[in-house]
Amino acid sequence: MDIIIIPCYNEENRFKPAQWLEFIESNQFLNFCFVNDGSEDNTLLILKTHFDDVRNVKILSFEENLGKAEAIRQSILLMGDNYDNSVFIDADLEIPLQQITKLLEFKKKNKEALVCISNRINTYSITSFKRYLGSKFINKLANLILAFPFAINDTQCGCKLISRDVISIFNEPFISSWLFDIELLLRLKYQFSIKQKQIGIVDLLSLNETNDKGNFPTRVMFKLLGELYTINKTYN
Repeated sequence: MDIIIIPCYNEENRFKPAQWLEFIESNQFLNFCFVNDGSEDNTLLILKTHFDDVRNVKILSFEENLGKAEAIRQSILLMGDNYDNSVFIDADLEIPLQQITKLLEFKKKNKEALVCISNRINTYSITSFKRYLGSKFINKLANLILAFPFAINDTQCGCKLISRDVISIFNEPFISSWLFDIELLLRLKYQFSIKQKQIGIVDLLSLNETNDKGNFPTRVMFKLLGELYTINKTYN
């Protein structure tokens, strides 16, 4: 069995319950867990209204906002050991839900994979060019920190699959709030000596339009650079 973990924070004005319900109902063999991360709006009410009675859906709710990294970490620690694989994906559906299916199908065909990473291909056309360049720059630095003998073209896409065999990488809190994906890969490198064949790369060819992910302010870039410095100093 597999579980899909969906962190939610203040999703009231962008959550699309009909699309989620359609996907959930057509994938009864999967389990879903919506995680309300201390939302200050009606996110929890919306989740309960639409999913309380759905057999293969669980709802977790944290009173305080933990941040995406910690919300995912605690959710996987609570439930991940009961499932073969845990997939996490953002609630806003910028990443099409079919990407979940693609990750699970890849894992089924490649049983040695310990993690499967979504790899965005030419998706910058619907995002700001500034965000695209910023993401490329951060990814270049991330690969220098990871220092694998192979490159990972997209470390930051918010849809990944983690095998139960390595969920111990979630035992300790992450030091980064925004770049925990890099920490995941570093923990896999140092704790499991992960090899290239154990990292599945699954292409993501399109993104859905969203209203709040087009900008990449300069202050965000400085925050990310600071987190990269801290990650490198801590792990390397």
